[in-house]
Amino acid sequence: MCITLATIYEKCYTSTFHTFHIEGTIHLFSSSRDNQMTSAQLDETVEAITAFTVTELKERAREVIDLVAERKAIAILRHKVADAVLISASDYVEFVKLKRERLNFLTERYDEMVARMQAPESAAGVDTLFNATSEEMGRAAVAAAKRG
Repeated sequence: MCITLATIYEKCYTSTFHTFHIEGTIHLFSSSRDNQMTSAQLDETVEAITAFTVTELKERAREVIDLVAERKAIAILRHKVADAVLISASDYVEFVKLKRERLNFLTERYDEMVARMQAPESAAGVDTLFNATSEEMGRAAVAAAKRG
């Protein structure tokens, strides 16, 4: 969705931001109001990120866009709370790729775990567990506790 700077100004007054595409250079992300970060937390998370208030964004939009185009992340503060972060389009693409790679990695690990749980040895172990007497369960618990 391509928007003009005037549209950014309008969106600054809404309770949340959405992802925008501005003239091929910038995307706008927002934290939910329930998951807000203070500027101090943002500094701990991201190396000394530059921050602008919504008012400063309106007054200095071209400067902010130029900074973002130079691959600098810009935090947008509302009431001294980081409400959104502007990043370049190339950083956004990289972010999405990394997110996808992480999801693929976790999916592979989950699939491997499920496959191990469905192996004959695992099925036999589950059968033994459910058919064990309370005395056998007690002995197994003590043995496990001793092993640490």
